[in-house]
Amino acid sequence: MNNTLKAAALVLGVLLTACGGGGGGGSDGGPGPISIVPATATVPVGGQKAFTLSPSASTTWSVDGNEGGNGTVGTISPIGLYTAPFVLPSLSTAILPSPSTAVPPSPLTVTVSASAAENTASVTVVSRFVVGGAVSVGPPCSGPPCPVHLPNAVVAADLNHDNRSDLVTANSRSGTISVLLAGPSGTFSDPRMDTVGDPSTGNPQALVAGGFNDDSNVDLAVADADPNDLAVRTLLGNGDVTGTFQTEIPSPLSTNSDPLSMAFGHFSNDTILDLVVANFNTSTVEVLMGNGTGSFSQPTMTIMSIETNPLGVAAADFNRDGFDDFTVANSGDGTVAVFLNNTNGGFPAAQTYLVPGSPSAVAAVDLNEDGCPDLAVTSAIDSTVTVLLNQKAGACASVFTLASPYPTGPRPIALASGDWNKDGASDLVVANHDGKTVTVFLGYGDGTLVNSETYPVGNEPQSVAVGDFNGDSWPDLAVANSGGDTVSILINQGQ
Repeated sequence: MNNTLKAAALVLGVLLTACGGGGGGGSDGGPGPISIVPATATVPVGGQKAFTLSPSASTTWSVDGNEGGNGTVGTISPIGLYTAPFVLPSLSTAILPSPSTAVPPSPLTVTVSASAAENTASVTVVSRFVVGGAVSVGPPCSGPPCPVHLPNAVVAADLNHDNRSDLVTANSRSGTISVLLAGPSGTFSDPRMDTVGDPSTGNPQALVAGGFNDDSNVDLAVADADPNDLAVRTLLGNGDVTGTFQTEIPSPLSTNSDPLSMAFGHFSNDTILDLVVANFNTSTVEVLMGNGTGSFSQPTMTIMSIETNPLGVAAADFNRDGFDDFTVANSGDGTVAVFLNNTNGGFPAAQTYLVPGSPSAVAAVDLNEDGCPDLAVTSAIDSTVTVLLNQKAGACASVFTLASPYPTGPRPIALASGDWNKDGASDLVVANHDGKTVTVFLGYGDGTLVNSETYPVGNEPQSVAVGDFNGDSWPDLAVANSGGDTVSILINQGQ
């Protein structure tokens, strides 16, 4: 049995049956029927619905699978409040449709029951995201053979000021970026491919979107692992309707660096964005200070332990001193390293934390709503995501405590955060490289997570981005599939 129902646009029918004593006698002297209002309701996964019951009753309802009555799903206590399930154990495994299949599996039903049946109400539990299919990062090809672009990174940002998030992918095999402009209802334009660096040897690996000069347009920084010309290449946005960029501005990286991950932050006492780049083979981290024109200073090098092999980097102000720090997920030695800014843009020796498995990505996000950034770390070998809580003692202490890991899909390699259900608590999404899926986690706001749903995407998902693709103010998801030269779109149903 599969504990998580995996389906695109999955609809679960839930039958609530009020039972037990409490108020109102029937003609036979027994307990009278319980009236439930509303009789029907729609609740998203993870949502809640309060019911008015008359007469009131104190019975605790047990919830069982309706397929032969096997398997407890959960409880309702106190009576009158139903929390839609995140996981339905012991129910038949749902059929996982391919991304192009729009027909969901048949609805499943669970029953709430006690010793005697009374009145009933029905609740429909709907999936949070709808899989909107995959869009190509390159032009149509009549091959085979067809060119391979290998999108290793994706970002979501409003390039043309239309209040919808557009997409950009970094394509390491073809030395390009692909620009896909958002249209109505979560659709996207045909991709426009722009060359980055040398057309024959360019190798863009990491990508961030931000404001790197003093205008209001979105800019890009691309880490190009071209062995002949290692550099971060800045593309300043024009902010026009077609989302074009000015001529790239290269900022050299150190010799032999191999940038696989990059993040931006404010590492000095100014308002200009700076960059931090993690190099896999050399086990180093480079900090590049921005000058406000789109170019960056010669990098300062931080050498970590030999063969730490960093795969992910994230920036945040962990100790709330007004200067951003950064953290690195090290696949080689199984650690997460936290580098605190000395307020001069320097980073002394790191605090390191051993994380189960092989850390593959890290995100800085406040998961327990105490104002201090926490960490979420995926581990590719263990197929887990682990939360490290920032220990606050009056102020943010920047000392982290590991919680128990949560299972993901096979080989999680990327993650992102957002508030999927707008409850004020931060949530996570994890891209599972070997599972061709993404797993959505909902946060309780106390540092704990619950595995919500798993959705099918394309082949070898490598990166995930969060944006509003249809302008409805709800966060949607985009997943770069390196093995399929596509980006999968998941639209938030906004319930």
